[in-house]
This record gives sequence, structure tokens and C-alpha cells, in this order.
Amino acid sequence: MPTPAIHPGLNGLAEMELCHSSSMKWHICPHSKTPFVEEGITEEVGFRLGETFDAAMSDEAWMRLEGAYELMQNYQGAEGDVIRDCRLIEDPVATEEFTQMKGFLGAVVHPSGQVWPYRFVHALLRIVLKARKLNLHRDSSGWIRVKTSRGEVRTHTIVHATNRWASHLIPELSNLVFSSLATASAIKAPEGFLKRTVSQNWDSVNYHLQLPPPYNTIVVGGTKQLLSLDPRRYIGSECEDIKIDAVPEFYKKWPASDLVGWEGSDSAEFGRETGEGRCWTGGKP
Repeated sequence: MPTPAIHPGLNGLAEMELCHSSSMKWHICPHSKTPFVEEGITEEVGFRLGETFDAAMSDEAWMRLEGAYELMQNYQGAEGDVIRDCRLIEDPVATEEFTQMKGFLGAVVHPSGQVWPYRFVHALLRIVLKARKLNLHRDSSGWIRVKTSRGEVRTHTIVHATNRWASHLIPELSNLVFSSLATASAIKAPEGFLKRTVSQNWDSVNYHLQLPPPYNTIVVGGTKQLLSLDPRRYIGSECEDIKIDAVPEFYKKWPASDLVGWEGSDSAEFGRETGEGRCWTGGKP
């Protein structure tokens, strides 16, 4: 989901624009800091500014990234509002050092930041309600009437389940959307190890998200290398209550294998115990 960024000429947090980076990913503009400071919610919403990157592990991917950078540069000019804050790293050694990831050939660096969306929305609501700029209304009866093929239901709440359950609600999608399992883990990084925030997806399954201080957390998902050995374990599976064998061990070894200069042990530590949510197996479409 795009990250909201505040225009420097606007007052308060009510009016927002979306800023786009040269590599076709959303980022928070550097001038976004002022409204957070003015409203006193910087720490509350976990707002941080910094740099992030889009990196390539193959010549084909690098051609796409470099091409996107040059396209934006040609479109905006070298001093355009977005492209002037971006740069290329074309040396593989320098790329690995900057990204802290092994195997990258080059990268496009661009301004970015992090904000906790849930806390941000709640802060916005609190601010506008206090300023009496928003009124909340609800039907006086408090009931919602839902008509279905099997009758009419009266309820206070409606939950529309999408993603992997879409085909249950829309039968026409049954041949297109089917259940499978996915895995993810939150790994505790050594204090100060993570230099910048990044969200990296290098195929349709594997991804990693790193959150610098104060969080010092690496979120890794996918384990395609492991799951592909036996696709029946996750494709078409509804067994969300059963963890896939060897996944926790795979994640614990991932940082030492894939990160440059990993300072932790060869078997990384989860933020919590495996059974308490730091190594997760669940449904996906």
C-alpha cells in the first residue's frame, strides 16, 4: 500500500499527496517530517526518514532498474523533484556493502522512511476529532441487514473475507484462486546492525523486510527453496494449524547465509519463541 507523504506547502495532516520514486516504488518524501513534528506524533507513529534501495541479482533485473532510473531522469531532468535525491550504485562490492545483502550486482538508492500505518491513522482520527473537523454517525438502530440467497441476516458487523477465500464468495474464481500456505518469521538483529529500512521481493514468493532501530527486526518470508522440494506441503493445503517441518531452522540460518557482515550467531534468534508467533505458517491465495 502506498505510504502517505505530506506536501510542504500544506498545513496539518489532513491533506496528503503520494510521492513516487524512480524505481516505481512508493516512498516518503524528505519534507514529510515537518507535519509529524508540528503535530507531536513523530515517536507515537514510529516515523523515521532515511534511504532505501531497489537492487538487482541478475543482469536482466539490473537492466530494468537502470532503465527505470534513466527514464525518470530523462523525464524530469537531472534536478527533478524526485530523481535528484536518487543515485545508482553500479559496483557489486559497493552494492553488497550498502544493501547488506549478498549477491546484489547494483542498486538504485532513493529517499524513504518508515511509519506505523495503524498508529498513524489513529493519530489522524484523534487530531481531527479534537479539532471538531470530523463527526461520526451511525444508524440509530445499530443493525445492518444483509440479503443472501438463503435469506436475510441482521447483524452489527460484516466481515468480507478476500484473498484466498475469494473463490468461496465468488464461485467464478474457483479455478483462479485456491488455497496454499505461506511462511514468515521475525528475526532479532544485533543492536545497530541494520543501517536502513527496506522491503525487498525477489520473486513471487520470497521477500524480506528490515526495520532499523528502534525495532532491530528482520521479517523474512517465503522459504521457496525449502517448500519447492515438496509442493504438496503448501499448494492446496488448508492445514494452517500445522507448522511446516524445517521452516524455523531455515529462517534461523538465513541471516548468516544471505546478509553481509552478519554479527549474530550462525543460528539467529527469533523475536519470540516459535510457538508464540515469531515463525508463522498461514494461508495465502
